[in-house]
Amino acid sequence: KIVRQRYPQKPSLAVGDGANDVPMIQSASVGVGVEGKEGAQAVLAADYKISRFRSLRTLLLVHGHWNYYRQSRNILYIFYKSMCYAFTQFWFNFVCQWTMQPMYDIYIQMSFSVLFSALPSI
Repeated sequence: KIVRQRYPQKPSLAVGDGANDVPMIQSASVGVGVEGKEGAQAVLAADYKISRFRSLRTLLLVHGHWNYYRQSRNILYIFYKSMCYAFTQFWFNFVCQWTMQPMYDIYIQMSFSVLFSALPSI
C-alpha cells in the first residue's frame, strides 16, 4: 500500500505464497500467487498463479518481453494505418485542386480506426 500511495500512476507487482500475503496481493496492480505448502489463499487472491518460485523469472522476462513486443508492433501498425489514411486524403485533395471534397463517406471515416485497429489484434 505504501508504494501505491507514493506512486499512484505506476503499476506494482506483488508475489506471495501464503495467507499472510493476501492483502498485499490484492492491493497491487498485478498479483502473482505461488502454489505451495502454506495453502491456496494466495493463489485464489492472485491474478496469475505459478507452481514454483523459479517460474517467476520466466513469467516476468519471457512473457514481459512478448507483451512489450506485441504492444510496440501494434503502435507501429496504428501509426502506419493513420499515415496511409492521411496520405490518401492529401493526395485526393491535391488531385481535386484543393476543393475540400471528401474522399471517404462519413461512416467510413468514423469506422476506419476502429476496424483497422481491432482486426490485427483478433
